[in-house]
Amino acid sequence: MDARLKFFGFYADLGYVAGTAVGAEDLLAEPRVAAEKPRIVAYLHGGEPLTVVPGFQRDPRGDVELPGGASVYTDGVWAWPHITAYLVERYDLPVPDEFVEHMRAQGFDPASPDREQLSRLFHEHAGMLSPRPEPALPADAVRVSILLVKEVAGAGADMVATVAADVLAGDLPVGATVTVPGSPAPLAVAGIRLKDGPAETLAAGQKGLVQLRGAAAIALHPGVILTS
Repeated sequence: MDARLKFFGFYADLGYVAGTAVGAEDLLAEPRVAAEKPRIVAYLHGGEPLTVVPGFQRDPRGDVELPGGASVYTDGVWAWPHITAYLVERYDLPVPDEFVEHMRAQGFDPASPDREQLSRLFHEHAGMLSPRPEPALPADAVRVSILLVKEVAGAGADMVATVAADVLAGDLPVGATVTVPGSPAPLAVAGIRLKDGPAETLAAGQKGLVQLRGAAAIALHPGVILTS
């Protein structure tokens, strides 16, 4: 097996160093139906786990959450996020010709590296498979943790998500804008509600319900950290 893995399907929202500069929409911009799509999807499902990520990864275009979607699978030559099987099946995510040829050469039966090989591959590629470091923020930056997504309504720029949020740093006023990691589109704070009623600001250390407006609302899920 090749000592240096080839990477397929990584994008920024997955949180790895690999794919840092790639948005999900960049990958999905030019769909291509694979002639052997069912066998390709089965191959992607059949790899060996290289990293296991608990929890759920949200479909970048919908409200589906896939268990372990950010986990990384491998056949010893290629590595791909678990969610790519779903993206190929649902959205015809293009698979590199080189990777398809490799699958054909294997009879669409992925090799199964043993534990020693998986450990070696992981350590050799730990730099690419490490969590992406958070960029340095100004001292007065606002950081907001999403605790729960209660409701998402509307579509496109008019989409509104109502979330339970915890302000980790700074103050979050109505009318402010925040960004979702990996998304260039900002979200506008359309409303804030505390236990005793509507509020104009959610201060550092406070928890409350926040309405966020914008197309990037579809990418919100528990654990996301929004920044000003």
